[in-house]
Amino acid sequence: MKQEFQKHTITIRQSDVAYWTYGDPSKPTVLLIHGFRGDHFGFTSIAEHLDSYYVVIPDLPGYGESQSWQTTPHAIEAYADWLHEFCIAIHMIRPIVVGHSFGATIALVFAHTYGNEISQLILMSPVVSENSVRAAIGAIYYSSAKYVPSPLRRSYLINPVSDMCANLMLFKTGSIRNRLRILSEGLHNTKKFHENVIFENFASLQRIDPFSYAPSLTMPVCIIAGTDDVFCKPSDIQRLCGDITNITCTYLDDEGHLLPLEQPQRAASALCAFISSSPA
Repeated sequence: MKQEFQKHTITIRQSDVAYWTYGDPSKPTVLLIHGFRGDHFGFTSIAEHLDSYYVVIPDLPGYGESQSWQTTPHAIEAYADWLHEFCIAIHMIRPIVVGHSFGATIALVFAHTYGNEISQLILMSPVVSENSVRAAIGAIYYSSAKYVPSPLRRSYLINPVSDMCANLMLFKTGSIRNRLRILSEGLHNTKKFHENVIFENFASLQRIDPFSYAPSLTMPVCIIAGTDDVFCKPSDIQRLCGDITNITCTYLDDEGHLLPLEQPQRAASALCAFISSSPA
């Protein structure tokens, strides 16, 4: 019998947080952290392939159905501290933490700061490369937002055209049905975005140096990346791996940056293979 996702809400830092669970709570817990301009939906297809685990997927503050913070900037370090509070609030003990893209950077900082609270760390398509044309276009687009007058900033940062263009640049799948599904969900998400969250997220991502956090990691770590990922080039991944003591690197041939959305079964298989072969 197919399992169902269960929606929950909890209040942390005076803001309501929505999160989804899947599976049997008696099994090992996998905490999935979505990426930039995403929400829990980006990981639901992977969760359906994790029958041996209890899966928890929050909408990060400011995304999906979770409220944004009123006074705290939505920076990566703040999200890492929030994850610590979230784990305590829902009584989650030493989960396997998986982050995708922007979520991988949050997971990395979380593991650096609260390493004893994590059993294993999996960075899926981490953002470690900025020397591509696509990365340069993104940097110019988001950085220039600070020069846009406040009344126009939302229309500039959050609109269907920019969302579709971003996804089209990152697609690797040849499936028209899959592309339309991802584009449709992306357009639905844009209605929930807040311009300050998007701007603060990107500014924080630009400031964070993932290589400075890597040497402090002591738990088993896995990096899962596609060989055609423009934000996660093999040369940069090898450099990051060189700074981590207990590291496994898994490359998926001909895959790009949107692994959880485009190839959830393949990504889940790589994830499960690492977890089973590297007990905490």
